[in-house]
Amino acid sequence: MKSFLSETDTLLAIRKYCRKAKGMKAALALITRSGLHQVEKELEQLLVRGGEVQVLLGVDMATEPEAIEELLALEQHYADRMAIRRFVTETMQTFHPKAWIFSFQSGPAVAIVGSSNLTAGGLGRNYEANVRVDAARVVGEIEEFFDELFEGGRAKHIDMLWRESYRELWKQQRAARMKIDRLQNGVKLIRTRRAVRTTAPTRIREHSFAFTGGIAGWPRELKLYPTVKKYGGNVLEVEGLKKAECLVHGDIRGGRQTTRKLRAARRDGIDIISQSDFFRILTNEMRLRKRNRPVRSTQR
Repeated sequence: MKSFLSETDTLLAIRKYCRKAKGMKAALALITRSGLHQVEKELEQLLVRGGEVQVLLGVDMATEPEAIEELLALEQHYADRMAIRRFVTETMQTFHPKAWIFSFQSGPAVAIVGSSNLTAGGLGRNYEANVRVDAARVVGEIEEFFDELFEGGRAKHIDMLWRESYRELWKQQRAARMKIDRLQNGVKLIRTRRAVRTTAPTRIREHSFAFTGGIAGWPRELKLYPTVKKYGGNVLEVEGLKKAECLVHGDIRGGRQTTRKLRAARRDGIDIISQSDFFRILTNEMRLRKRNRPVRSTQR
């Protein structure tokens, strides 16, 4: 068994196994075009090699009609080797699995099971947790679970009439989803404002920062530390952590070493802020610096 705690690791594993597999089965709660495009090339290569593909997709979470159309186009082109079905639930039920099963010409089958949907977020920017399972008994149980659902009474073929009706309802559902997204963004802002304690700095100037984890696009020595110093702040390394006013936790996970620093900061009463909190402080510093900049005279 292997954990995939980086979305990139999950995506790379799916691509790798598609390139090697003789067969792939996937039960997926949500599929978007952007997610499908992440693995479409490898999926088609599997089919070109003569491999077999079965996909059981959910529509409770509003799988995109365009993603369904692209899968059906593949199914039509490789009709003898690919089958797509939709899963129908009862009221108050949701089809929610995210499971991939790969079989090979030689060697044991493997499964990837976890939280990632086949979306750009699920395979790229969200916080997800997945595992690769290679124990024969467990993989067999997962495949049996898939096979029973795929061959069962709730697995339906996707015909033109259903597609037309679904597309209209999906548009309505999307409008509702956008409203929910706006509400969720409001909740995030509330959490953000409350997350930063009043003792945390609101400026870079004359304040001390320590960092743990990584921030994409901001290498510490080349960009992050020089930026803090440019705006009059102080950067403290591990040995100076106790003197820092806050510890900035980057979104790129650093494992046990990062966890140790976080626990030490909590033990010592040091504020821990997210990279988003830090960039709000930096933006505020830049705004104040610009406001206080002397205005050059245009008179001669």
